[in-house]
Amino acid sequence: MGKFAFFHSLFQKNLLYSAYSILLFLCLMQKKHLFVALDDFGISPQANRHILELVRAGIINRVAVMPQGLLPEVAIQQLLIAPVALDIHLEINNPFRSERKLKDGTLNRVFLFFLGYFSGKTSVKQVTQQWEAQIQKFYALFGRYPDGLNSHEHTHFFPPYFAVMIQLATKYNISYIRLGTQSHQEKPLVNRILNWLRTKNLPALAQSGRNTSDFLISFDWLSSWDGLNDYPEESQIEFIFHPEREDEMAFLQTFKNL
Repeated sequence: MGKFAFFHSLFQKNLLYSAYSILLFLCLMQKKHLFVALDDFGISPQANRHILELVRAGIINRVAVMPQGLLPEVAIQQLLIAPVALDIHLEINNPFRSERKLKDGTLNRVFLFFLGYFSGKTSVKQVTQQWEAQIQKFYALFGRYPDGLNSHEHTHFFPPYFAVMIQLATKYNISYIRLGTQSHQEKPLVNRILNWLRTKNLPALAQSGRNTSDFLISFDWLSSWDGLNDYPEESQIEFIFHPEREDEMAFLQTFKNL
C-alpha cells in the first residue's frame, strides 16, 4: 500500500488517532525495546478473533490470557505455536460487579473494588485461592505455566494483592510481573492512581527478584503522544492494548499494511 493510500484510509475510517501518533509509535518500535501486549484473550469471541488476527500478523509480543474465559481448543493451539509470550490475566470474582462494560468509569470501578474488599467478598485469602486456581487452570489448558503475571483492570497494583502475586510468581517460578518501574505521566485518574500504587509495590518487586519493564503504558491512558519518544534508547516499554475495542484494534491493524 502506498503512503497516500495508507493515510487516506485512516481518514476514511474516521479513526480516533492521527497519522502523527502512528508514525511516533513506529519510531518507538524501531528505537526502543518496546513490546506490544494484548489483554483479555478469552473475554469474548470478538477479543479472541482480533487477537489471533494480530498474532498472525507478527506484530505482537505478549498475549494475556483469561483462563476462566472462552478458550476453544483451536484458539489455544494457535497461541501455543505463535512466537509470543503467554501471560495470565488474573481476575477477581467480585459479586458487586456482575455487569461487564467495555469502558467503565474509574470512580465506579474503584468504589466497587473497595466494596468487595472491605465487605470481605474479595479478601486476600479469597483472591489467593482464586488466582492460584486460575494458574492451575492455565496449566491444564496450555500444558505449561504462564510466562508472566498481570491482572484484569490492574487489580494486582493494590499492595495486599501485589503481595499475593509475588507469592504466586515465586511458587510457580514465573519471572515476569506487569508493573513497570515508571509510567508515562498522564492526566487520567486511573493512571495517577496506578502510579501512586506502583511506588508502594516496587520494594517488594525488587526483593522478589522478579522482572518487569522500565515503562508501562496503556493505549487508553494516552491523551497526548508528546514525550513518548524522549525515553532513553535502552528503555524496555510494555505497551498494552485491548483489541476487543474497535478503536484500539483499528490502530493496530494499520501496522499490518506497513
